[in-house]
Amino acid sequence: ETLIQLWLRITELCITKRTSEILIGKLDIAFGYVESLQRVGRVEEARAILICIWEEHRRDAHLSEMLALRFKALATLMKSLGLLTVAVNVFSTVWTFFKKHNNCEHKEALEVTILISETVEEVISTTTTTTVETKTVTEVSTVTETQLVEIFETFNVNIKKHKAYTQVIQTCKALVSIYVSLQQWSKAINTLTRTLEVTWEIFLHTEGEGECDLPKESGSGHHGDIILICLRYAECHQHQQNGELAEKYYLRIYRACLRNLHITDRCFQLTYTALIDFYEHYHQHDKAITFYIELLERCRCDLSASHSLTIQVLYKLGGLYSKLGRKEAYSYYLEIATVLNKGLTHCHHDALEASIILSNWYFETQQWEQCHEQCRLIWATVCHDHGDGKGLFNVDFIMTISERYITVCRYHVNVEYTVLRRLVEEYRELSVRLFGAMAMISIGAMIQVATILELREESYYEAVAIYEEVIKKLSQFTTKTTTTTTTTTTTKTVSVSTVREKLTKLYVTITKSSAKCSHETLRRAIALCEERFIELKLKLGVWHSATLEVLTEIIMLQRRLDTKESHAHCVSLLRIHFLEIITQATIAAGNLFSAAITLAGIFITCGLHQLGFEMSQKLRRILIVRDLTLDDAFSFKCDHGIGRSSYVFIVACEETLRGRKEICYTEIMANILVETVFYEKFTQVLQVETEKTETVLSVGAQLRRFLALRKREHELKDLDERLYSIFWNKYSTGLPVKEHVKWTLYFTLITRMGEYNSHQHSLVHHASVASDTSVKILIQESKFEAAYELATALFRFLHSQKAYQDTQHLGYGLKLSLHLASRAGLPKATEAKMAEQMLQLSKTVIHEVLDACMHHGIDLASLELGDLNELIGLLGEQKNWIELEVNTLSFLTLKDVPTEVLLMHQQQYLLTTMWSGRPTDETTWSESTTLTLARLLIHTRFLHPKPSYHLSAIALAEDIAYNLRRARGSLHPETVAAYTLLSELYTKQARYRDSMGVHEEILRLTLCADDDDDGFEGSEEEGEGTKERMKGVVAVPVGLLKRAHLRLGGWDKNVKNYVDLFSRLKERFGKDVVLAGAGGEELKGWKVGVADDGVGMWQPPKEWRLIGKDQGVMVAKRDGKGGDLAAKEKEKEEKKRWTRRISRMWGVFE
Repeated sequence: ETLIQLWLRITELCITKRTSEILIGKLDIAFGYVESLQRVGRVEEARAILICIWEEHRRDAHLSEMLALRFKALATLMKSLGLLTVAVNVFSTVWTFFKKHNNCEHKEALEVTILISETVEEVISTTTTTTVETKTVTEVSTVTETQLVEIFETFNVNIKKHKAYTQVIQTCKALVSIYVSLQQWSKAINTLTRTLEVTWEIFLHTEGEGECDLPKESGSGHHGDIILICLRYAECHQHQQNGELAEKYYLRIYRACLRNLHITDRCFQLTYTALIDFYEHYHQHDKAITFYIELLERCRCDLSASHSLTIQVLYKLGGLYSKLGRKEAYSYYLEIATVLNKGLTHCHHDALEASIILSNWYFETQQWEQCHEQCRLIWATVCHDHGDGKGLFNVDFIMTISERYITVCRYHVNVEYTVLRRLVEEYRELSVRLFGAMAMISIGAMIQVATILELREESYYEAVAIYEEVIKKLSQFTTKTTTTTTTTTTTKTVSVSTVREKLTKLYVTITKSSAKCSHETLRRAIALCEERFIELKLKLGVWHSATLEVLTEIIMLQRRLDTKESHAHCVSLLRIHFLEIITQATIAAGNLFSAAITLAGIFITCGLHQLGFEMSQKLRRILIVRDLTLDDAFSFKCDHGIGRSSYVFIVACEETLRGRKEICYTEIMANILVETVFYEKFTQVLQVETEKTETVLSVGAQLRRFLALRKREHELKDLDERLYSIFWNKYSTGLPVKEHVKWTLYFTLITRMGEYNSHQHSLVHHASVASDTSVKILIQESKFEAAYELATALFRFLHSQKAYQDTQHLGYGLKLSLHLASRAGLPKATEAKMAEQMLQLSKTVIHEVLDACMHHGIDLASLELGDLNELIGLLGEQKNWIELEVNTLSFLTLKDVPTEVLLMHQQQYLLTTMWSGRPTDETTWSESTTLTLARLLIHTRFLHPKPSYHLSAIALAEDIAYNLRRARGSLHPETVAAYTLLSELYTKQARYRDSMGVHEEILRLTLCADDDDDGFEGSEEEGEGTKERMKGVVAVPVGLLKRAHLRLGGWDKNVKNYVDLFSRLKERFGKDVVLAGAGGEELKGWKVGVADDGVGMWQPPKEWRLIGKDQGVMVAKRDGKGGDLAAKEKEKEEKKRWTRRISRMWGVFE
């Protein structure tokens, strides 16, 4: 109040008397009043007074030095009150006054220049954030730039003279601030360069990154400002996109500070901070890391390991390495935690961040021991500072660290149960103390306590009580009373569901762990499980694994009750949910698969394996056959549509029920798909009325085979009855009437059609093949009656279908006849009647086959030797001699004759045809094979009842003997055998004289062979080996000669001829050899009228065989051209010993 009165009185005085003294006094009183207002916080009033004073005196024409100093004080007050722009104008007025009076070196003038620079910088630093403020900066810069340039030029010229380093530096800083705010980088660089030239010239002219010391002549008080100017200099180059030059200046400043300043100096810290910011701006993180490592080493040398600057550098290094995703970061964080937490039971406040980072990393990398140690320190810090640090540790942080600590202690570190329980109790107490008992974190802590209590059986009921309390608390939350956000409401809902799930599992655990459990506990557990089941069913679906898991628990609990009602309830639940799952079309295949496995597991676990399998099979029939006939039997109603997407459900269910060792998923799926295709095809062909019966049977056979292999007895029986009816409606004519034979024929054909690619072959073809394979198997098993019945049925079927009119079926007819005759090593029927029946049927079959061969004009000689061998043997065994020889024309003229006679004609036809069509070269038949055929033909003709055929047989035998004698020599074994056969034929015809002549000739040849016989010329040079061989040749003819003498009743010529012959034989081969053939009797002792022993008499062959046993029975081994290799090799050896090099154009070999 006093100041106001004084100010008013002096103001009134100035009106009447205006002098400098009164004006200065007025200003002093006003300044005093403004200062008093400033002290009491009346800033706006003070600002208004100062603005009024300046507006009143700014245009004063005469300004004295005293008044200029008062203006300086006015500007200083304005600056302190935030009137920066006005203050700059006032300071400028004062500076103009000193300059006008050439008094720039005045102390007050120097101070004004500094104040101008400082005020301009302050204006720029506080008015560059909005558009309006930017306009203000522009206005200030426009007004003051010229003034500042003038000041700068004034002092820069004579800086040493006036010692105005401070003025130059401050003015430079102000100007550069203006240029930087206006992004006029060139002007800023120019001003900074001129300043550095007068303050630190060596900084500009040092080469490269060379080191230089801070300037000395400018005084130590200017080091900070010069360093800031240098940093501005580098920054301006950086903004001009001249990064290399900027880096060079940054490094030069840093090296200078490193040499001259302590590491804790503020200017040094600004220097390395600017350099690091530069590297990070250009993402040169490696350089930044290298620099920080260098700086860290300096800190470790000059400072302690726990110094704040050392810790700061470690954090910076860790942050850079983390940004690059490198693990080295955690070594620096670990160093921080180790140094600061040493000897503490909790975290140091500067190490808390490092410990949190380390705990996160250890947890993610599963380094449980280290994570446990960090979590322990952090948790101790939370519990220790919970009163003062309520704002430091928020809900999320406490929940995160507690859950992590509990998880590590419970699952990954060997911590005692008491420690774990104490930890969760601390968590609950801390949460209640900090956030209240009804807070979600407190409720979560209670859940954690109950979870730990579940680890001990004796604490189960205590855990149950806590869960019940939690549910009660959560149920108190309502929409009307709660003030929580939507997120909190969602958390509450999830928590209720989680608690109910935990409580349900705990009750189930209690019932499982206790052998004796009260019905009350069981029913409470069942009620909770059913609530949980309904909730999950609505939320996740009936197919979800979590839903089915709860269903499993319900079933097991119901079984624990062990009542009829509980068992019925189990079965009902399983049936209902089995049907619910497969009738939901929206379920994906993968979910159906998992649900089926789980559901099947429930059936197995509950001992209802058979029920599950029956329901699975029923579902299969519904899907594939569309058969609903079994609904009532299984109480399994299917009122909804079931699609083929349920295939995967069947696959998984059956695989689980049957076990993986028995069958796999892909096999079941393949079976279902194939069965579906078979049923669809079978249904389609049945629906087409014009479809052939054979096609229906073919498709049905494939389906039947599928069902038979899988032992589907019910479906197989239905299908057989249907196919059997179709078959006999079509093919009943001429077939057997015995029911079991009908079924046997049906099963044989339908099985054959199903086992192979039936669609590629006709029914007749399958019957032909079955006549070979099926009949043969039965005979091999000695089931002769069954074989005979099946063969009869098959033959009648083939005959009715005229099967043998098709040449591709003739071979099967031949094999059927062979099997019935027990050829090719097959056993013979022990009962004579059955053996005769089978042989008669064999005759009937072969008659039809050969009839068809003649009808089609088939050249039998073109058949394989093995087949011909068996055919000949078959006809020979049937004693059908005529069939082996008679020609085609005579056979075709026979009519209305018995079957036996026809077969005889066919056998004669066969051998005659083969002989007429025999190959002329040895590449197809060997000579031994041709000779064997000739002998068989001789035997067959000789067996013919007509005498003319006997003569034909003898004529053929004579030709064979003659040709062999010419081709191979008179004493070749084949020649001797041919003559022996000829003599036997003579004997059979009672032509004893001719027979005796044959034997006499052979004996004479042993004494003197033909010219064609090598080694038998009777010369003196004959070897002992030849003589020994001839002894064997002599004995047999001598014995046969004796029998011819007996049959003839004497000699055919003078006895002297024979006496002379025997004398020579004895002389040549020895008496013992010659008499051995005659039974030891001399020629004179041979008698007549003695009974004939039959030796030398023709007999039919016991075995009809074209190929020797060593050459194979059915198929002889052939060379590449069809020749008989074994026979050829044998014949080659014989030729070396017996044959001469004569023409091959002889008789039988032509």
